[in-house]
Amino acid sequence: MAIDPKQLAASALRHQAAQRRTGASTFAAVREVLPTIRGLREKGVSWAAIAAALGEAGVTQGKDDTVQPITVDRLRAVHAQIVKADRKAEAKRANHAARPDIVAPSRSETARSKKLKLSDELGIKPQDDKRERTLFEGEDAIRQRDLAGVERLFKKGE
Repeated sequence: MAIDPKQLAASALRHQAAQRRTGASTFAAVREVLPTIRGLREKGVSWAAIAAALGEAGVTQGKDDTVQPITVDRLRAVHAQIVKADRKAEAKRANHAARPDIVAPSRSETARSKKLKLSDELGIKPQDDKRERTLFEGEDAIRQRDLAGVERLFKKGE
């Protein structure tokens, strides 16, 4: 039996694409076409017809050996979960917007605040510049310089 390499490659790519559409990406596929699904349901198209169409488009369910086109029950469950998650997210946004203690920054403030900087209290102080250390300074020199700085603090009468 002769095997056509081009047909084999196309078939392998098609099966790999179908495997990628399983699991979590089933939700992504249904979410992507959710407005279309809603429009079809409003026109009276059955869940079975929509599930069959999604199955033909390559949307599957299951893992490994149990991969099969999406079923009506699975489509309805995924749809219900997406709708529930959207309602929950909307309620959370509305609750967040209603809180008086949270003020949303304006876009210009957000754009300006992208560059981080230290507060004035944490910035470099002029006296810190005097203590610049050289790259080749040894441990003893560092200790002597630091000791001189500490002794200056303990001198009486200054």
